[in-house]
Amino acid sequence: TNYTQTIVLPVHGVLIAEGVFLQRAPLKNQFDKIIYLSVPECVRLNRVLQRDTYIGTAQQIIEKYENRYLTKHHPEQTADFLIQD
Repeated sequence: TNYTQTIVLPVHGVLIAEGVFLQRAPLKNQFDKIIYLSVPECVRLNRVLQRDTYIGTAQQIIEKYENRYLTKHHPEQTADFLIQD
């Protein structure tokens, strides 16, 4: 599914985009700055388990999240700013 939407910002406007997979190529290079909000692992995994139920079992969800995102993209290390809980 294509989720294309045009947004017109004022000249000095700011757009904040939120999403767990925004740090992956080719999206990452579309942002001027990336801020990563680090939360405890138990909170993060609970959110993933609630959100991604379509994937399968809890173990399958966690493996996909860790393999596709954390291991491959290293969001905490590659963000411009890191905010820890």
